[in-house]
Amino acid sequence: MAFLDETGLAELWSLIREKDVRIATGTYIGTGTATSAKPTTLTFDFKPKFLMVRNHRYGEAQNYHFEWMEGMVTVYTRYNNGNYEAPVTVSGNSISWYSDDDSMGYAQMNGSGYEYMYIAIG
Repeated sequence: MAFLDETGLAELWSLIREKDVRIATGTYIGTGTATSAKPTTLTFDFKPKFLMVRNHRYGEAQNYHFEWMEGMVTVYTRYNNGNYEAPVTVSGNSISWYSDDDSMGYAQMNGSGYEYMYIAIG
């Protein structure tokens, strides 16, 4: 299958629909909270099986991100050249995570005023 032509793209789309793969993308703005009592939560129209969240503030060297796959109970968020543990909970179509590693929300991917981008696949 040649993915760079219309036939290849149509075939790929057909395979995605056949398997009922769902994809969601979006953004959210961090609130600056970071505790187990106030996890960051995303809700989708489907049960997520993969999630990637990232942020890059233009003009800054910092790059914040994590990847999660179904079955993982902890992710390691990365920012400021460090890795921070963040327990993950999936409930129905929602996924939540938190980190108590900093009080500003960065390790929880929830730094105040930062825009975070995500892609979820289910």
